Amino acid sequence: MGKKISWLNNVILGFLFSGVLIGSSLASDLNGWNTLGNANWRQSNGIIEASSGSGFLVSKRLYRDFELKLEFRSGKNTNSGVFIRCSNPQEVSDSSCYEVNIFDHRPDPSGRTGGIVNLASPKLSINTEEKWNSYEISAHAGHLTVRLNGVVTVDTLDDRLKEGPIALQLASGKIEFRNISIRSGRDLARDIVGVWDLKSFSLDDGNGNVEPWCEGSFGSILYFQNYMSVSINCISQPGKKVFYSGPYEVNGATVVHKVKNYGDEKLHRVFRRKIEMLDVNHLDLVGPFGDKGKVIVSWKRRDSSR
Repeated sequence: MGKKISWLNNVILGFLFSGVLIGSSLASDLNGWNTLGNANWRQSNGIIEASSGSGFLVSKRLYRDFELKLEFRSGKNTNSGVFIRCSNPQEVSDSSCYEVNIFDHRPDPSGRTGGIVNLASPKLSINTEEKWNSYEISAHAGHLTVRLNGVVTVDTLDDRLKEGPIALQLASGKIEFRNISIRSGRDLARDIVGVWDLKSFSLDDGNGNVEPWCEGSFGSILYFQNYMSVSINCISQPGKKVFYSGPYEVNGATVVHKVKNYGDEKLHRVFRRKIEMLDVNHLDLVGPFGDKGKVIVSWKRRDSSR
């Protein structure tokens, strides 16, 4: 790995951002949804509900990385759920989607309300019938979390499903949804603005070998509105550093960095890289390394009170 790493002494260039989200409401009307099945979905006064038949409302838009918030009220013995990252919008199921269940009396309680069916049991049982409850569901890369009434019921890793629509279900009983909102896109550009401190800087060659870029690295990255600057130094090798700045812009699922490296005036180039952001206080910046490897630079927000 020595020769591969040496060329990075002054050049870990630009970082990319993917999954750029757009904040939006999904409950103002039914225009953003397609229907599957024969459930009698209707909307009134900001509430989407169904009380007979069975089926789904399936969002017309696909989502990859997002934070979904909604409130629900289920009737007695209701079987419902919120399905995410569905691989086939025409065939919604707990195998083709992640199903965050709404089913207090499920015969197998491992997939009851608060859990993800066939993946993660809820950390505790919370009964929800006949009252308003809140769900906060986040999916960032392979990290899935569920909060039910503010309590974390699922925090798990799974990368089987990457992207797809969101679906609301009525299988039996009566279900109501309101205050449905999702952050998935350009909000990410807002979330990265601030000062971040380096946590780790790793080089993965793609063959199972991972090692630090430097023993004793430290630094920070600053994101302003449309402009960024980064400085990383190495205690064990003082001459080894990353130091550049430049404008950036969000284009769909990427951020384009127009980088100027002050260690080498020739390195004034454009880079597109990707981001994995588990929450607003932690982010991993990932770029290519060698033929099939990757650079992973992890950061923590300096002011993590957000």
